[in-house]
Amino acid sequence: MKKSKNKIKLIRPFGPSIGKFKLPKSIIEDFNDACDLIAKDEQLSDKLDYSDYLAGKVKQEIAIPPELTSNYNNYFATIVAQYLKEVDKLPPPIECSKSASLLPANGYVGTRIDSGWFVRSFAGDYNPVHMHPHAAVSCVGFLKVPDWDDEHKQDWQDHTGLTHGCLTFMFGDQNTLSQTTHVIRPKVGDIYVFPAWLLHAVYPFSSKGERRSFSLNMSILTGA
Repeated sequence: MKKSKNKIKLIRPFGPSIGKFKLPKSIIEDFNDACDLIAKDEQLSDKLDYSDYLAGKVKQEIAIPPELTSNYNNYFATIVAQYLKEVDKLPPPIECSKSASLLPANGYVGTRIDSGWFVRSFAGDYNPVHMHPHAAVSCVGFLKVPDWDDEHKQDWQDHTGLTHGCLTFMFGDQNTLSQTTHVIRPKVGDIYVFPAWLLHAVYPFSSKGERRSFSLNMSILTGA
């Protein structure tokens, strides 16, 4: 994989921050190829079925083989470390003499991928509100989307705004002048990094084609 400078867009619609990055073409291709291979092999897809551990009401949820993610450990470790460092630069919520840093004094941040899975969704599928327990940080990357431009155009014109097939993050209490949701329209190659405890959901869509994403749960390791 070619070395490239990872560029982050930090999104902070409410308290917790969400980091947005771009996936290298090699990850998109390798992850799609692996998912296709597993999905076509009934015995293998049954062996790697991950649906018992997840909240999704979708066609298929497949555990990602560790040997696949290990090929890109450096990329995922780099974007998570950059995400943490950018969040650490944010000012404290209240004026104080000193704020607690998210990072150790030496600035070292390591990661460990604890679990990963593909999510294959089709018309009518959805993912109810949930979080990812037993992890510090989660990632969601998009590998395929349906041909849903017309559906999204009609959806956007509705008084509730864009929701179909979208990823929605939720935080805080609903009240005047308080934003409690942030909606993301999936685009191939986008990957988002966020606190694993942050509530999120995916609404159903009606267009033909597959909405394919992958998720990773990661631990944060600090030390010398």
